[in-house]
Amino acid sequence: MRAKFRLTAVAILVCSTALAADDKPTAIAAPDGWSIEAYDGIALSPDSLHVAFGVQRIERRIAVASTLDPSDVRILDGSEGARGPFWSPDGQTIAFFRRDEMRAVDLGGKREWKICDCAGKHGSWGSAGVILYSPGSRQGTIMAVAENGHGIPHSVTTLDESFNESFHDWPEFLPDGNRFTFSSLGWPKVDRGSSSEVTSRVFLTDLLSKDRKILEDDGEYGLMLDARTLLFTRFDGRLWMRSLARGGTPKALN
Repeated sequence: MRAKFRLTAVAILVCSTALAADDKPTAIAAPDGWSIEAYDGIALSPDSLHVAFGVQRIERRIAVASTLDPSDVRILDGSEGARGPFWSPDGQTIAFFRRDEMRAVDLGGKREWKICDCAGKHGSWGSAGVILYSPGSRQGTIMAVAENGHGIPHSVTTLDESFNESFHDWPEFLPDGNRFTFSSLGWPKVDRGSSSEVTSRVFLTDLLSKDRKILEDDGEYGLMLDARTLLFTRFDGRLWMRSLARGGTPKALN
């Protein structure tokens, strides 16, 4: 079973998206009296200048920190009870899940509103005005809803029995607002004396054709670093990077 990561009273590490050889992780400490709830989600802003993450004291909130100044950390007003933060494309709004709602708050914490009714876990806000999210429980497919909340959330992926898929998770839009990656996970099944193992794959698909392409046959939580580089994790708990050009071999980063 995947480990549940919980970081308290120390720091989280934010890696530069450049991943250059001389880059060093930046340690961001939790505000005094708060503990970091990394399992609630960590989200880097589109310009890589801020990171949003869950914190808890009496209740859960969202903290926003500067990646340039580790001491610049503040608790976001209007984020009470929030889980799974993710950014708008312009970096001025943070969306999140609270109980059975998707909500949003501006970066200044002055305005907070409901986007739609849904129970979600991970979200991604695309440049074309569509928000993707995965259901709060480990079942179902990737869902989509308009950023203004109009219309009914609908499924944009389909479970494929040939891949032993149980549910889809962790959608991440590419900059064009059409293509996105997602993780496919399958639980072991026993059928007529034969058993299967837990499976996890990273796919690339899009909202228009819905055709899918395997990016990684043994990974989850995929994120396109650029047009040719995929970041992902495995059940070993390590972070991996793979160049998609010429079928590059995955490289462990930790």
